[in-house]
Amino acid sequence: MLGPRAVRFLWVAGPVAAQVGFGLWVALLLFYRAGAYFLDAGFYVFAVASSEAPRTPELVQQAWGDSVFLTHTTISPMAVMGLLRVLLPIPLNFIAYLALQHGLLAATGLTITVTVCRVNGVGARKSAVLGTVAAIFLPLSNIGLGSLAYPHIEIFGSSAIALGITLLVRTWMWGAARQITVTAWALLAVGVLAREDLGGHIAIATVAAVLVSSPRSLDRSAKIRASLLFGFGAASTILLLAWQRVVVGSDGSFDISYSGTPPYAHITSVWYLVERVMFMLGSRLDLVTGMVVFVMVGVVGRRREMFAFPLACLPWILLNITSVDPNKHSLGIYGMFPMVVYLTAPLVALAIRPSGDSTGSAPSGNDGIAGRPHVFGYLAVLTTLFLGGISGPPNGGGYLFYSLLRYRLVSPALISAVHDDIEQFHSRSNIAIDDAVMSLDPVLFKQTTLIRNVSDASTVDSALFYPNFLLGSGNVTALFEGWIAADREITITCRSGGLVEASVDTDNGSLEQTSAGPFSRAQRCHPAPGS
Repeated sequence: MLGPRAVRFLWVAGPVAAQVGFGLWVALLLFYRAGAYFLDAGFYVFAVASSEAPRTPELVQQAWGDSVFLTHTTISPMAVMGLLRVLLPIPLNFIAYLALQHGLLAATGLTITVTVCRVNGVGARKSAVLGTVAAIFLPLSNIGLGSLAYPHIEIFGSSAIALGITLLVRTWMWGAARQITVTAWALLAVGVLAREDLGGHIAIATVAAVLVSSPRSLDRSAKIRASLLFGFGAASTILLLAWQRVVVGSDGSFDISYSGTPPYAHITSVWYLVERVMFMLGSRLDLVTGMVVFVMVGVVGRRREMFAFPLACLPWILLNITSVDPNKHSLGIYGMFPMVVYLTAPLVALAIRPSGDSTGSAPSGNDGIAGRPHVFGYLAVLTTLFLGGISGPPNGGGYLFYSLLRYRLVSPALISAVHDDIEQFHSRSNIAIDDAVMSLDPVLFKQTTLIRNVSDASTVDSALFYPNFLLGSGNVTALFEGWIAADREITITCRSGGLVEASVDTDNGSLEQTSAGPFSRAQRCHPAPGS
């Protein structure tokens, strides 16, 4: 018979391990069945695998510079991927990183939810059940799926920070062993090293917590706690930005992605902002509904700390709505990554509550949930975020459930066969590949032309691609049209895992071909899921 501690450990570890497995499954299918977009997935694969890490691939150096740190200071993710590189070849080290990142988000959601439950006196068993729900729902929201389906690495830092803040809150409220406090600060340190602005999100969450907590009535210990957290976040961002600019030589990406040059010249009228706001409201109903839920719970339950989450969200939403990059105003793909940090803001507000406020006392063991406003609020928000995650594209990641997950499983033998095929293909001359193939081994193909960059089809005799790669079909068709215009007959050969090799002979005279014919034959090498 397992003891109580072993049962609790399995209860906690089970859903987290399941999310790691899910992340691994999805990432393998993405890379070896559907095709991963080279920017930014293959970008990170190259940066870790290159003998000159953290160099960027040559084909993006002119636009992005020769170091990944010129764009973002992704120090801790690069370190984790580098450690995994010792055990796994590329791109499996990056795939494993994505799986671990997904599991870390699950652990964070579980810990936040259990802490919220215990603050409200919910018993251990029900807290564990609700924590399990959070470990399922939060990674399957846009926060998690955005970083998994369009592989990005920021959520690793956000999750580590949120987990660290939650552990700190538990020590502030109830006391804990010294190793818990050390672990919390270590997680915060690892988190801020994942991206230069993540410390700023800690500062924003802390400010929101203070503003809703009657700042003038905070006692000395509360002010010290808030100051420590705010100071750590602000200082880490300032130091990382300084390192990025002085040591690395980066101008940063803020003007490229957000302000534009000259700053905010793209905002020409109030109607421009109105259009942006309306688009964001329609695109991010999951987030907007979650913010409204926190406000309603705060008003009805008379719990001012609940306002900390929507208050913390507002600066990030405003920054994205006013961004020069039209892809950011919907907070699409990985744009929701700071939200997991903001979810801790109400807990911080409780931990620095004004003197005499009894909320947040030690767990009472009451096994009820009714009348617990924090529990209701967090459960409702988790539900809205989850539903937003599984909704259909372009605003949700739901296509995972009716497309990607229906591909056949990826086996070690298939992975080996795919890499054998691409190595054989690499030995040829006058070749081109799509982004998906480049992402599988960007070091091997670092001198190879991407199909989307081919300007003269006569310079290419063979191409290797995934016919179901969502962002590549138009480029392949354009290459085929160039070959057809030169009267070159196209031969389609099926390779491992759904890879397709298209090649042409020398001039064959006048041929009756269209690009649709060869591309249709290519798709039969890699039929659509469920067909």
